[in-house]
Amino acid sequence: MNPAAGSDVGPATGGERMGNNNNRRNNGYLIVLHVPVLGIIVFFSVYLLLLQTFQPPPHDPIFFVSPGHHPYQFKFTTQKGTDFYVKTGRFEQAYPPDSPQRMKLEAQVETQYVSTYADFCKIEVLRFREGHFSKMPHCDLLKRYMAVAR
Repeated sequence: MNPAAGSDVGPATGGERMGNNNNRRNNGYLIVLHVPVLGIIVFFSVYLLLLQTFQPPPHDPIFFVSPGHHPYQFKFTTQKGTDFYVKTGRFEQAYPPDSPQRMKLEAQVETQYVSTYADFCKIEVLRFREGHFSKMPHCDLLKRYMAVAR
């Protein structure tokens, strides 16, 4: 058989190309159907991400244990002597002394105070062991607080 004449068998035959063209056409049609669906999914996922990013937080905290947060300027003290800062001067109207709401808030203040200073104390203990700190002020404050709270 003459190699220049070609053969009916192999990847370059006309019959196989027709079959491949049909398959390509069907695959292309299916891909075209899926592109808008994928585009919509990508669009909504980006939209939700942007919406979540620029959405304000659900609520501002009522208090801060540490000073220095700009709108939280009014200082109050719990019955156990823990200082906390609130945003508004009308705090005592919203949370009257000895009310159940005030007692619950003061318990939250004290829990956050202990948690915050315990975290700082852990860091100070590690630094003290490494030789970086010679004093541990947060640990001292926490010890004094625990002694008074009992």
